Amino acid sequence: MSDMNDSMDSNMKSYLIPQNVETKFQFFPGFGWFEVGAVAAAFLLGALLVYVLGWFTNSPGKYILLLLPPAAAFFLFKPTPDGSSLYQLLKNYRDWLRSRKRYLYEYRED
Repeated sequence: MSDMNDSMDSNMKSYLIPQNVETKFQFFPGFGWFEVGAVAAAFLLGALLVYVLGWFTNSPGKYILLLLPPAAAFFLFKPTPDGSSLYQLLKNYRDWLRSRKRYLYEYRED
């Protein structure tokens, strides 16, 4: 039996298993250019809100709005350990809500 295993081992070719290959540039795992763009767009939205609120109030509390949209965008697009993000989960949930859940069928006894 061991002679058979030895002959099988000598016939097998060895090969190298490649490491995971990244297809896009990432600043840290799961956070690439798309996510940076979303955070930057949210920052610009926050800056616009601060500018508009500057017409109505002089309170320094309005600058909190400068940080809230980017923080929300960061947590919305930051991937979880399994690779999905809150945005993807909400999108899947919306698709599931719109999908058909009652399947009608005919029951036959043959």
